[in-house]
Amino acid sequence: MFLRYEKLLGAPEPKIEQGQEGELPQHYAYMFGWENLVEKVAQVYSHLSPQEQAKCAIWASDYGQAGAIDFFGRSYHLPKAICGYQNYYLWGPKDYSGELMIIVGFSLEDVRPIFTSIEQAELINCKYCWPDQNNLPVIIGRGLKMPLKEFWPRVKCYTCDVPPFAKP
Repeated sequence: MFLRYEKLLGAPEPKIEQGQEGELPQHYAYMFGWENLVEKVAQVYSHLSPQEQAKCAIWASDYGQAGAIDFFGRSYHLPKAICGYQNYYLWGPKDYSGELMIIVGFSLEDVRPIFTSIEQAELINCKYCWPDQNNLPVIIGRGLKMPLKEFWPRVKCYTCDVPPFAKP
Protein backbone atom coordinates (compact mmCIF):
# COMPACT_ATOMS: atom_id res chain seq x y z
CA MET A 1 0.00 0.00 0.00
CA PHE A 2 2.78 2.44 0.90
CA LEU A 3 4.48 1.94 -2.47
CA ARG A 4 1.27 2.77 -4.37
CA TYR A 5 0.74 5.87 -2.22
CA GLU A 6 4.34 7.01 -2.70
CA LYS A 7 4.04 6.54 -6.48
CA LEU A 8 0.72 8.39 -6.58
CA LEU A 9 2.23 11.38 -4.75
CA GLY A 10 5.29 11.37 -6.99
CA ALA A 11 7.52 12.18 -4.02
CA PRO A 12 9.95 9.34 -3.36
CA GLU A 13 12.07 9.34 -0.25
CA PRO A 14 15.50 10.95 -0.48
CA LYS A 15 18.40 8.52 -0.79
CA ILE A 16 20.06 8.07 2.61
CA GLU A 17 22.22 4.97 2.15
CA GLN A 18 25.09 4.57 -0.31
CA GLY A 19 24.52 0.92 -1.19
CA GLN A 20 21.79 -0.94 -2.99
CA GLU A 21 18.28 0.35 -2.34
CA GLY A 22 15.15 -1.72 -1.81
CA GLU A 23 11.61 -1.12 -2.95
CA LEU A 24 10.62 0.44 0.38
CA PRO A 25 12.41 3.46 1.83
CA GLN A 26 15.15 2.54 4.28
CA HIS A 27 13.32 3.52 7.48
CA TYR A 28 10.41 1.20 6.55
CA ALA A 29 12.42 -1.57 4.95
CA TYR A 30 14.69 -2.04 7.98
CA MET A 31 11.64 -2.83 10.11
CA PHE A 32 9.80 -4.91 7.55
CA GLY A 33 9.87 -8.67 8.05
CA TRP A 34 10.95 -8.71 11.69
CA GLU A 35 8.12 -11.00 12.80
CA ASN A 36 8.96 -13.41 9.97
CA LEU A 37 12.63 -13.37 11.02
CA VAL A 38 11.72 -14.22 14.61
CA GLU A 39 9.30 -16.94 13.51
CA LYS A 40 12.06 -18.61 11.46
CA VAL A 41 14.53 -18.37 14.37
CA ALA A 42 11.87 -19.81 16.70
CA GLN A 43 11.35 -22.76 14.34
CA VAL A 44 15.06 -23.56 14.51
CA TYR A 45 15.07 -23.11 18.30
CA SER A 46 12.02 -25.37 18.71
CA HIS A 47 13.83 -28.25 17.00
CA LEU A 48 16.51 -28.24 19.70
CA SER A 49 16.12 -30.52 22.69
CA PRO A 50 15.17 -28.88 26.01
CA GLN A 51 18.77 -29.46 27.19
CA GLU A 52 20.12 -27.69 24.11
CA GLN A 53 17.62 -24.84 24.45
CA ALA A 54 18.79 -24.25 28.02
CA LYS A 55 22.32 -23.47 26.82
CA CYS A 56 21.52 -21.88 23.44
CA ALA A 57 22.41 -18.27 22.66
CA ILE A 58 20.92 -16.40 19.73
CA TRP A 59 23.61 -14.26 18.09
CA ALA A 60 22.37 -11.64 15.63
CA SER A 61 24.58 -9.78 13.18
CA ASP A 62 22.88 -6.40 13.71
CA TYR A 63 20.83 -4.54 16.29
CA GLY A 64 17.63 -4.63 14.20
CA GLN A 65 17.64 -8.42 14.17
CA ALA A 66 18.60 -8.57 17.85
CA GLY A 67 15.88 -6.08 18.81
CA ALA A 68 13.28 -8.03 16.83
CA ILE A 69 14.30 -11.24 18.58
CA ASP A 70 14.15 -9.56 21.98
CA PHE A 71 10.76 -7.95 21.29
CA PHE A 72 8.84 -10.56 19.27
CA GLY A 73 10.76 -13.52 20.69
CA ARG A 74 8.96 -13.28 24.02
CA SER A 75 5.85 -14.86 22.51
CA TYR A 76 8.01 -17.74 21.23
CA HIS A 77 9.86 -18.12 24.55
CA LEU A 78 13.18 -17.31 22.90
CA PRO A 79 16.18 -16.25 24.98
CA LYS A 80 17.39 -12.67 24.62
CA ALA A 81 19.70 -12.07 21.69
CA ILE A 82 23.34 -11.10 21.83
CA CYS A 83 24.86 -8.84 19.22
CA GLY A 84 28.16 -7.07 18.69
CA TYR A 85 26.77 -4.30 16.51
CA GLN A 86 26.82 -0.75 17.87
CA ASN A 87 25.53 -0.36 21.43
CA TYR A 88 24.16 -3.90 21.60
CA TYR A 89 27.79 -4.88 22.07
CA LEU A 90 27.82 -3.13 25.45
CA TRP A 91 25.22 -5.54 26.83
CA GLY A 92 27.76 -8.32 26.46
CA PRO A 93 27.40 -12.05 25.92
CA LYS A 94 25.29 -12.52 29.07
CA ASP A 95 26.01 -15.88 30.72
CA TYR A 96 26.18 -17.88 27.49
CA SER A 97 29.15 -20.17 26.94
CA GLY A 98 29.18 -20.35 23.14
CA GLU A 99 28.67 -24.09 23.29
CA LEU A 100 25.52 -23.81 21.15
CA MET A 101 24.38 -20.75 19.21
CA ILE A 102 21.73 -19.90 16.67
CA ILE A 103 23.46 -17.37 14.44
CA VAL A 104 21.40 -14.92 12.39
CA GLY A 105 22.72 -12.92 9.46
CA PHE A 106 26.34 -14.05 9.21
CA SER A 107 27.51 -16.22 6.34
CA LEU A 108 28.68 -19.79 6.73
CA GLU A 109 32.13 -18.67 5.57
CA ASP A 110 32.31 -16.04 8.33
CA VAL A 111 31.49 -18.41 11.18
CA ARG A 112 33.02 -21.68 9.94
CA PRO A 113 36.50 -20.95 11.39
CA ILE A 114 35.22 -20.10 14.88
CA PHE A 115 32.99 -23.14 15.58
CA THR A 116 33.77 -26.84 15.63
CA SER A 117 30.61 -27.51 13.60
CA ILE A 118 28.03 -25.42 11.78
CA GLU A 119 24.92 -26.12 9.75
CA GLN A 120 22.57 -23.80 7.96
CA ALA A 121 19.14 -24.48 9.40
CA GLU A 122 17.06 -21.85 7.63
CA LEU A 123 17.20 -19.02 5.10
CA ILE A 124 15.07 -15.93 5.70
CA ASN A 125 13.64 -14.33 2.58
CA CYS A 126 11.92 -10.97 2.65
CA LYS A 127 10.97 -9.22 -0.58
CA TYR A 128 10.37 -5.75 0.91
CA CYS A 129 13.18 -5.75 3.48
CA TRP A 130 16.30 -3.67 2.95
CA PRO A 131 18.49 -5.68 0.52
CA ASP A 132 21.10 -6.64 3.13
CA GLN A 133 18.31 -8.15 5.25
CA ASN A 134 17.11 -10.52 2.52
CA ASN A 135 18.37 -14.10 2.20
CA LEU A 136 19.68 -14.14 5.75
CA PRO A 137 21.10 -17.48 6.85
CA VAL A 138 20.12 -18.94 10.21
CA ILE A 139 22.99 -21.15 11.30
CA ILE A 140 23.41 -23.52 14.21
CA GLY A 141 26.94 -23.25 15.54
CA ARG A 142 28.27 -25.78 18.00
CA GLY A 143 31.45 -25.51 20.00
CA LEU A 144 32.78 -21.97 19.80
CA LYS A 145 36.53 -22.54 19.73
CA MET A 146 37.19 -20.21 22.68
CA PRO A 147 35.11 -19.15 25.67
CA LEU A 148 32.47 -16.64 24.58
CA LYS A 149 33.60 -14.06 27.14
CA GLU A 150 37.09 -14.15 25.58
CA PHE A 151 35.70 -14.05 22.04
CA TRP A 152 33.28 -11.19 22.74
CA PRO A 153 35.75 -8.30 22.18
CA ARG A 154 36.25 -9.62 18.63
CA VAL A 155 32.57 -9.05 17.71
CA LYS A 156 32.52 -5.33 18.50
CA CYS A 157 31.38 -3.48 15.38
CA TYR A 158 30.26 0.11 14.96
CA THR A 159 30.60 0.58 11.19
CA CYS A 160 31.63 -2.79 9.79
CA ASP A 161 31.22 -4.20 6.32
CA VAL A 162 33.10 -7.34 7.34
CA PRO A 163 32.57 -8.87 10.78
CA PRO A 164 35.61 -7.95 12.93
CA PHE A 165 36.14 -11.59 13.95
CA ALA A 166 36.38 -12.54 10.25
CA LYS A 167 39.17 -10.10 9.44
CA PRO A 168 42.61 -11.66 9.00
